[in-house]
Order: sequence, then structure tokens, then C-alpha cells
Amino acid sequence: MHPRFEAYRTTERGRTIEALARQPHRLIEYALLSRLGMPAVTALSWDMAPILRDIPESDRRDAKQYCGSIVGEVMREQGYEIINARGSAKAGGVFTLGAVWAPNDDCHTMKIANEVMNKYSETFEALAKS
Repeated sequence: MHPRFEAYRTTERGRTIEALARQPHRLIEYALLSRLGMPAVTALSWDMAPILRDIPESDRRDAKQYCGSIVGEVMREQGYEIINARGSAKAGGVFTLGAVWAPNDDCHTMKIANEVMNKYSETFEALAKS
């Protein structure tokens, strides 16, 4: 986590945001949104709206960035990596941008691609030589 968020983590708002982001069922939402090519942070839009309602714009920006940072921690802890750092998150109405994630080593598509490469490696080598 970026050092500027370490202090934010100790505030009441920071603790509230982290508690929302780390609810066990959230990982399912994050994974589904990621699979759809959408930022995982979008899952928190409706819960974040009341938290952001009556605070100044600069505080609102900090809270949203902190929320994204916490979601990033959760996703990395689960073995995900960023595949698009600036995905559109407008669907939820609170966030405008957010990271899009994918599983790093266990990516289903990569498993299939590696199996195909292994199975047909001789064919690919022959094609490359021609």
C-alpha cells in the first residue's frame, strides 16, 4: 500500500472502507467483475455512496483512492494482477476509473494456451521455420 494511505487506514472512515472492502463475499464480486473486464472496485459503489455523500471533494477523492488501494490489496492477496490500470468504473456511479484484475498464475486462458503450445509445439516450430 502506498505510504500516504497508511495514515488513512487508522481513521474512522478508513476503517469503515476497509471493513466493507474485506467482507468475505466481496471476493466473489471482485472476481466476477474482473472476469467481465470491469474494475473490481465497482462492487463497492453502492456502499461507498453514503460514506462519500456529505464530505468535501478532496476528502471524497482520498476516500475513493483509499478504497481502490484496499481492493488492490485484497486482489493481490488472492493472486490477482492488474491487466488494465484504468478501466472504466462508471457503472456504479461512484468511481470513474479502477483497475481491472485477472488471476496471475491460475488464469484459465493461460492454462489453455500453454496446453495448446505444449501439444502442438512441433507444429509451431515447423511453421516458424517455413
